[in-house]
Amino acid sequence: VGTEQIWDEQQEKIAAKLNRLITERLSSERVLTAIIRQEGTVAEDICHYATSHHGGLLVMGTHGRTGFNRLVVGSV
Repeated sequence: VGTEQIWDEQQEKIAAKLNRLITERLSSERVLTAIIRQEGTVAEDICHYATSHHGGLLVMGTHGRTGFNRLVVGSV
């Protein structure tokens, strides 16, 4: 098993768990949610997703990096 496969499996597990938590918390509010994981050019992908899905609200989480780490690695 390669590291890329392990990474992908972990990302899928995390996304599934996050989706369950969000759905449980917002199900009584009748809020439609979706978790999207993409790789590519961040700004272009966000703009494309937002315009193609006509959502009323787009919420993005970040890693919360600051300072040098944010400069080198990024935060989205």
